[in-house]
Amino acid sequence: MVLPSLLGKFEQHKTATREKHSASTAGLPQSPSVSKKAKLQTTLPTTKHGHDVTQTAVEDLITNYIAKEMLPLRTVEKPSFIELVTGLVASRSVYCRQTLSVRIDTKYANMLSDLKAQLADVRYVCTSADIWSSHNKSYMGVTAHWIGEAFVRKSATLAC
Repeated sequence: MVLPSLLGKFEQHKTATREKHSASTAGLPQSPSVSKKAKLQTTLPTTKHGHDVTQTAVEDLITNYIAKEMLPLRTVEKPSFIELVTGLVASRSVYCRQTLSVRIDTKYANMLSDLKAQLADVRYVCTSADIWSSHNKSYMGVTAHWIGEAFVRKSATLAC
């Protein structure tokens, strides 16, 4: 239900907002009509430092993406994912899920040994636990906290 008295106020507000916007952009140079996508588009075949993306860098990015997003390992074998990676950097390839599994296991082992090395020099460690549920699934997280060198607070997730 539209109230005629409010409709008039709305039209006045809309007109005032347009005038205010056009007045604030009046002194700015007008650019040719370019879509937002074109403005935001960047060159993908180089890293942040301007070098070509190496195969190792692509593999590390894929491994981190799959692990951090908790995606199934078979994602790397899907045609659309392969098309995405090779479309971004045509000279690079995607490895199979078995290789991904080995890489994730290696990263886990490295992170675990790094954590053990950090905790070996710590005198006191505090642990905390948190339990929650989401979408009818229950979760429990365990975190370790300690004071590192130069009194910097550190923490690490032990289980989730």
